[in-house]
Formats: sequence, structure tokens, C-alpha cells
Amino acid sequence: MRGTGADRPVVAENPGNAGGAKGPGHPGVDGGQPLRREEPVVASEAKPFAIPKQAVWKAWLRVKANAGAAGIDEQSIAAFEADLKDNLYKLWNRMSSGSYFPPPVRAVPIPKRDGAGERILGVPTVADRIAQTVVADYLGRRVEPMFHPDSYGYRPGRGALDAVAVCRERCWRYDWVCVGGSVCAAVVGCAAGTAGRHLGGTGPGQPTGLRGLARARQPLPALRA
Repeated sequence: MRGTGADRPVVAENPGNAGGAKGPGHPGVDGGQPLRREEPVVASEAKPFAIPKQAVWKAWLRVKANAGAAGIDEQSIAAFEADLKDNLYKLWNRMSSGSYFPPPVRAVPIPKRDGAGERILGVPTVADRIAQTVVADYLGRRVEPMFHPDSYGYRPGRGALDAVAVCRERCWRYDWVCVGGSVCAAVVGCAAGTAGRHLGGTGPGQPTGLRGLARARQPLPALRA
């Protein structure tokens, strides 16, 4: 006799079973014992990439604070924010599932500082700027501690002027310079600009800048204010 089913384990349904009795060959039976239905999988655990929604929210706040123009989709910060919840969810869902692909950037010509022509600036969409911020924050927290203390290129909160300042301070402790580190490379790279204004030559016909001083093995001149 069949019971009410309240004390019986749940078995998988087999719509294609036409044999009547459920024998060992039934898909819902294993070794004569009915299979128990698996527990539902939480949606967030099914994503290939574990990206916290809070990380996407913090990235949005940073992108909004930086403002910026619209990308190729012509969607501004204000337009993105008008449907913020849905836009952030779609971005998070695509990034977490591995189906996100960045759209092309909008090419904007801007004049060069020296007035000699223009250069092209690529403007990403608002959503892509959020995605880039999420990835950059994730990688930055893991990669940043690996950098050398004297590395100044493309580091958060650091730049060529910081490298020049460190060189100015160290020049008072050493009377020679070896061009071969991140600090010196940053200075030599902008010797025609900032570094050139801070480091002078030793006299007429003498080498100027860090590269010339290192090649000539000459002591550093007095630093200009």
C-alpha cells in the first residue's frame, strides 16, 4: 500500500517512464534505493568568479566622484545613475559569470601641451570604468606590496615629481649617481622637463642632467631652488 508520502524520501521524477513499476533501471532509483533531491545551489556560489557586490558599489562611488565624459554609448554619469540598481547588477552579473566584454572606447582628440598637434584620448563607458576600477583594486591590493620602494612608475599616489624629490634628498648624502633604478630612470625620462629644471650642469661644455653626470663620473652640482 502506498502511504501519504509524508515519511517517504523525495525521488526524482521521470516523465518518460512508461514501464509502470519503478525497477532498478528507473533514473530515480539507485541500487533499489530512491535518490534524494539535491539541495538548491545558491546563485552566488554558482558564479565562476567571486566578485562581492560591495566591491562594485565602491567602484561606482569612485567613478562618480571622478566624473568624466560619456563613452561610446553616450551614457553619462547622470544617465547611468538614473537606473543605478539595474545597471550595477547587470555589470556585476556579467563580471561574475565571466561574460563581460569591455566595449570600444570613444576617441577624443585633445591638443598637446606644447601645441604641436593633437593626441587621441580613449574615453571608456561609465560601466567599463566601474569594471576597470573593480579589477584594478583587486590586483592593486595584491601586487602593490611586491613593488620596490624606489619604484615610482604607474604607482598610486606616486609620480615623477616624487622621484625627483627623493633624488634631491639623496644627493646630499652621495657625491655620485648611478643611473639604473626606478627613481633615476624616472628622472632621466623627464630630464627635458622637471628634472632638467632641478638639475643643472657643472659649467660651460660640461654634461648636464643625471645621465651626463653618471657618464662623466662627476660629482653632482649644487641643486637649484
